[in-house]
Amino acid sequence: MYAPDMWMRSAYYGADEFFEIQGDEGFLWVTRCTGEMLDLPAVVLYQGKQGNQTTTSFPHVDADWGTGFRRASKHFVDAIVEGVPAEISAIEAIKALQLCFAVYEAGNTRQPVDPRALTGVVVPDGWPP
Repeated sequence: MYAPDMWMRSAYYGADEFFEIQGDEGFLWVTRCTGEMLDLPAVVLYQGKQGNQTTTSFPHVDADWGTGFRRASKHFVDAIVEGVPAEISAIEAIKALQLCFAVYEAGNTRQPVDPRALTGVVVPDGWPP
């Protein structure tokens, strides 16, 4: 969701990423990345079968947005020093960015966007250049 006029509690910028990954027997919630909108644990796992449901919270996960950049940078440097491939290839990284930019472009244009068609940087309308 993109709501340029809505204030969001965040140490970084006015955005909040909350996503759910569903499987056959449960789901995983990641409740924050840059935003701090909800007073929920950073990660919640729900496992549910008939007669046996459990919810496990992970409140001590380091959910600071900057930590991801620090750890990714460290991993990249370690991979170079050790002469091994990084966990994510350059092509995979480009595809991940294209997906993010497609969300922004769809918000800007209010039209479906094919992430593969994007070749440059896209920012949401109203964000600084």
